[in-house]
Amino acid sequence: MEEVANCLTIPIMITENGVVTDDDKKREEFIQRALIYYLLSCLEKGIDNWIIYGIP
Repeated sequence: MEEVANCLTIPIMITENGVVTDDDKKREEFIQRALIYYLLSCLEKGIDNWIIYGIP
């Protein structure tokens, strides 16, 4: 994501993130952990040109 962000002047839109499972609780936990990890990682690197789509 860092490499892409450095090349773009427009926001990066995150539209898909998940895990294949029938367990809704595991799916929810995965999405929450992944988003927190990637958002914090981006912020630490100074990447702030992203949009998360589909989060209610």
